Parts: sequence; structure tokens; C-alpha cells
Amino acid sequence: MSSLSFTSIFLIALVIYFAFKILRRRPKARVVRKDRGEVERWIDDALARELHRRLGLERELLLRALEGTPEPEAVGAMEEAVRAMQVKYTWSPDGLVDVRLEISFEDGTSASTSRMFPRSAMPAGVRDELTRTGAAYVVRAVYFPWSTPG
Repeated sequence: MSSLSFTSIFLIALVIYFAFKILRRRPKARVVRKDRGEVERWIDDALARELHRRLGLERELLLRALEGTPEPEAVGAMEEAVRAMQVKYTWSPDGLVDVRLEISFEDGTSASTSRMFPRSAMPAGVRDELTRTGAAYVVRAVYFPWSTPG
């Protein structure tokens, strides 16, 4: 009887162990990306504003998707509408950086918007590259949070 109990307990423990292991591997729902800096938040807002004009979806729905909690209605429409996005960071001698978001749409049209930011607001990687290389500008591709390449 004790060997049967021991075996049963061992099997139950083994099942629980594998269940936890499987649950850990499961893709987790994205949480709102709160670690985003001022420039990244502006990019999300500018993109949501432009997509609102193009798609007619609520800006709040689009912003939630861009902040990391995508909803199927928004994700599908955004993926179908946008071909590519990029941001160009142009360093000016007065210490400001012109950040220009360029969006290419699947229908062949494009949109662009820009804003000046202080150098200190730049993402660390961009600021480091501008300083290290002495380049006048840096271009970075922009991806939706659910399709960011590894």
C-alpha cells in the first residue's frame, strides 16, 4: 500500500512539474510597454494618429495595440494598411534632434511627421551611434510590437 501511495504521489508531482514547465513556455500576453521613452511614445502617438485617419478605427484602440495589448480588429487592419515604417533621427548643431516618422502604406501612398527633441530624449542606441560615428543622421526601422524581428 505504501509503494502505491508513493508512486501516486510521485506521478502527481511529475504531472504538476510538467504543467508548470509548459505554462512557463506559453507565450505571454504582452503587457503595456511602460519603459518607453518620450520619443518612442511620440512615435506610437503619431502612428496611431495617422492610422486613425486612414482606417477610421478609434485612436485609443490603436494606441493600446501599439503599447503592447493588441486586439485582433486593430492588428489585422494595421498589418493590411502598412507596408513599412522608419524613423530618421537628424542631429542638429544646436543640440536638438529632428525625429521624422515615415510610413509607407500598401496602397502606394506615404505619410510623414516630425518633431524636435532634445538630444537627451533619444533612445540610448541612437544617441550612442550619433556620438560614436559623428553621423548627421541615423535611420531605424519601426515594427509593430507583435511583429518585432528577433
